[in-house]
Amino acid sequence: MSLRSPARTNAPRLSIGLALALSAIGLLTVISLRLDGDLQRRSDLLTHTAVVEGNLARMESELLAAETGQRGFLLTGDSSYLDSYHAALPSIPRELAALQDLLAQSPAQQQRLLTVQQLVQAKMTELHESIGLRGQRGESAATAVMTHGRGRRLMEALRGELSDMRVAEGAQLQERLLLRKGAAVASRNSLILESGILALALLLTVLVYRSQVTQARAEAELDRVISELRAAEAELRSHARSLEQNVAERTRLLETRASELARSNEELERFAYVASHDLQEPLRMVTNFTQLLQHRYRGKLGTDADDFIEYAVTGVERMHALIKDLLTYSRARTRPLEPETVDLRSVVREADRVLQLSITESGAEVTCDWMPTVRVDATQMAQVFQNLLSNAI
Repeated sequence: MSLRSPARTNAPRLSIGLALALSAIGLLTVISLRLDGDLQRRSDLLTHTAVVEGNLARMESELLAAETGQRGFLLTGDSSYLDSYHAALPSIPRELAALQDLLAQSPAQQQRLLTVQQLVQAKMTELHESIGLRGQRGESAATAVMTHGRGRRLMEALRGELSDMRVAEGAQLQERLLLRKGAAVASRNSLILESGILALALLLTVLVYRSQVTQARAEAELDRVISELRAAEAELRSHARSLEQNVAERTRLLETRASELARSNEELERFAYVASHDLQEPLRMVTNFTQLLQHRYRGKLGTDADDFIEYAVTGVERMHALIKDLLTYSRARTRPLEPETVDLRSVVREADRVLQLSITESGAEVTCDWMPTVRVDATQMAQVFQNLLSNAI
């Protein structure tokens, strides 16, 4: 029978206990770093969404500036109106190229962007051709181009595609916000678990040292291990505070950007409503006087004068329709949805009653077969059928 030194007998146990504790701490540190990287990537995706929305808004603004300059030149022949057109020419391709890079990882948005590129090419061709036509053939030819409405249809199609892209980015933004919140929760839970395991490892190390080695050696070794563990804990706590500060800062920045975007959209909608509402009265006065001029002096001022008056009347009527549509759109966007059960036949009958004067004047006939009962916003559904019948008439 032989006696072994307690220190030598317990050395393997001590090594195993320390190895297990350090392995657990190392594993949790790796998990924490991976969660931190995942949270960073999700925050970058949120920033990416805000950048894409900004590019879409700038490109639509440049297209509007180019079209405004073209229309001013076509109507007046003053080349100074083309300044905004020429200023927008180099900006639009840059915005398209930037969007191409930003949306490289989104096949659905890439497909929409391809449609936008085709529409932009067609729109810029239409602007260039109409400007050249005004310079070569004069005001009457340019007015005929504007009356044809091709440029307006291209611009409406472009706005629709850009709006779809913004809606898609908004949906991605909401999804990524939820994912980022989940990643932040997971990171916080990991830090809590690390602290708990670290405390447990500290406790186990103390117990192992006190029970397996001599008092003097255990005291010295225990002080060293506790000091190292406390340093590791302080480092983890510092890392946790830094991570929480980064998350809070990014969350604040994203909330600020989302608030600015929402406020910008609200201001644009209010401007559209106020502008369309305030323009109705002066436009109505211009319409009355141009129609009066047309009826009173038809055939008295010459053929060219009759044509010019006809162009003016047509343009004013078209502008009145555009402003009316803009007012209707702004009202629909600012009014909250109120779903209810609606019989669509009654909606059609109400639209027929509202448009009865136009139906009588045009000699149109409105018929309605079976229609379902659905749950919708009654006011907006009535507006839909009124628009459909009005366009048909």
